[in-house]
Amino acid sequence: MIYLRSIFTALHFLTRVKISNNMVFTKEDYQKAVIYFPFVGLILGLILALLVLWGRLLLQPFTIAVLILFSEVLLTGGLHLDGFMDSCDALFSGRERERKLEIMKDSRVGAMGVIGLACLFLLKLSFLLELPEGILLKALIVMPMVGRWAIVYAVIFFPYARKKGLGSSFHSTKSSYFICSSLFCLIVFLLIVPLGKLYLALPLVAFGILVITKRINTVLGGLTGDIYGMINEIGEVLFLIIFVLISKI
Repeated sequence: MIYLRSIFTALHFLTRVKISNNMVFTKEDYQKAVIYFPFVGLILGLILALLVLWGRLLLQPFTIAVLILFSEVLLTGGLHLDGFMDSCDALFSGRERERKLEIMKDSRVGAMGVIGLACLFLLKLSFLLELPEGILLKALIVMPMVGRWAIVYAVIFFPYARKKGLGSSFHSTKSSYFICSSLFCLIVFLLIVPLGKLYLALPLVAFGILVITKRINTVLGGLTGDIYGMINEIGEVLFLIIFVLISKI
């Protein structure tokens, strides 16, 4: 039951799936749920893959790619995209650290947030269309899982930039959570992706996430819930880009 509660907590927070409106979650619940973030990502990936299988019967590739992006927003409620936009507004504002943190708390979306979202969607759409048909489903299953794994990495290894905040509920220093979630991702990846050069994608994506997260941590002196959302989106698009490039070598 403890494991189920943690999974339900992760599903409740990361998706529109609400197991029960009567469930009350504690900070301990949120911290224990972190380890299951990649599992939730895998569920999302499987749903996207099923949508593509259905879409191929009726739709053209461009329409299917748009459907994938639209479905991601519906399934997650745009949670990570909201954090991505707020983070873009803050990080590209050219202001001091404290002002950047204030900008992220502002509910209004600025120009850099809109520009960042447009660039993100264009990148995702372009590289989804570039994926060879034979590996599209595999990439879709793995992509959301990698994005949520990136959040686990950020939560475990970097300090929280504020004293309070929704993201602080998840902050934990248990490296065992990271090890377990990493092993889960590795096993799923090895089972789904065919043996060969595509195996390079996972370590390259992990390295990219590490570099980007460390840079953001240096700028802000820690991370926030909005940054977690940004890291998820960066992890997804980075995976798509690297997966496509390696497949074409």
